[in-house]
Amino acid sequence: MGPLVDNLHLRRFGARKQWIVAAQIGMLLTLCMALLRMPQFAPDGVIGLGMVVSTIIGRSLGMTDGDIVTLNLVCTAIWVPCCLAGGWLSDRFGRRLTLGLFAGISVLPGLWMGWQLKQAGWDHPPEAVDGVWPREDALIRLWWIAAMIYSVFNGLMYSVKTAFFMDIVNPKIAGTHFTALMAMNNLVITYTAIWQGSALSTNTWAWTLWETFLFDTLFGLAFLAVIPFVKPKQIHLES
Repeated sequence: MGPLVDNLHLRRFGARKQWIVAAQIGMLLTLCMALLRMPQFAPDGVIGLGMVVSTIIGRSLGMTDGDIVTLNLVCTAIWVPCCLAGGWLSDRFGRRLTLGLFAGISVLPGLWMGWQLKQAGWDHPPEAVDGVWPREDALIRLWWIAAMIYSVFNGLMYSVKTAFFMDIVNPKIAGTHFTALMAMNNLVITYTAIWQGSALSTNTWAWTLWETFLFDTLFGLAFLAVIPFVKPKQIHLES
């Protein structure tokens, strides 16, 4: 999309700028990365810890509104400094290395939490009794651990992801490219909420919690295969 928009803009001034083929491929691969979900809390690793699954499990574990708010505040407090640290590390060790490392590690907390729920016999969230769920203190502690660890690596990854994208856009129309990235992120959140709700509903797919977390993890890792092929390219100008 970037090269096309760039040509349309420049023709108004009687000039044309052609991108090399590699740059065209790079932008297409970047679009694929956005569609395959760059992890965020919520989304891109796993999104299960921050989307429909999280909403259902938190209540089903017996967490109160106060518990959920406190957990969100703690995770945010962890996420912000890690975001700053991620950008600093990527400047020193490279975008692709740090992005792949942080995104890859960020899937582990969700996968581990899904396995813990499976071991506890939680194939599906239990039904409430008179609108109240019994409190599962042991699982709540595990949920806290998983959420906080995820916040660390998601924060590290998030700033690298943004910097990585900014490295490969055309500065003349960076606003257009960045807006497209945000649009893709919103699309990701939408289709993730839909498939997770369908997966856990007994009226549709009726997946277990473990199956949902596992699929979320594998799908989230898919974009790692694209990283080696996306990098800043030297732009050649032709009069």
